[in-house]
Amino acid sequence: MAYATLRSRLLSRGWVPLPDAQCRANVVGDNHVALCADDTQQCEPCEALPELSACSGTGHCTMQFQGEGGKMLRVSTYGDVHRHTAVGEPEDLVVTALEPVSF
Repeated sequence: MAYATLRSRLLSRGWVPLPDAQCRANVVGDNHVALCADDTQQCEPCEALPELSACSGTGHCTMQFQGEGGKMLRVSTYGDVHRHTAVGEPEDLVVTALEPVSF
């Protein structure tokens, strides 16, 4: 399933993005301040997807949502995180796993 489709369904059912304050460091890298100043496109996913927590260099990303009663959901994806709104192409961001998070 395309991440854009899942995200839309989650939001319509009352799930809210769970922001990660370390998103830029986790997605762009330790030198994110300098990189984001020079190339805002690299940092765009953290702005557009407040639920984004981390991405690997191989295209695997993790997003987190919070639901009613404190429920949490972790979404794993694969693909180009910059294509988070696209559906239907092989390089689009696609869901690879959904898992409830317990504390």
